[in-house]
Amino acid sequence: MRGRTGLVAQDYDEQAWILRGEERLPDAVRRLGPTPKVAAVWLSLRELFNGSAADRSRATLRLRGSWDAPIVAPAE
Repeated sequence: MRGRTGLVAQDYDEQAWILRGEERLPDAVRRLGPTPKVAAVWLSLRELFNGSAADRSRATLRLRGSWDAPIVAPAE
């Protein structure tokens, strides 16, 4: 997940990639600790060496709107 969370305006502008199969975290990486920080490091390294993560994603979602009425939709 990557984007912005507005604390003052209480709104979102985020993008999330749904990873499946081989795109998920490998077992060796999961053993380090299945936490968001480990996942972020893995995805950043993978993007650095293999190109954009969005190119390989099967599904990309966009989260936007206010905290009270968030909107989740497929990314364009």
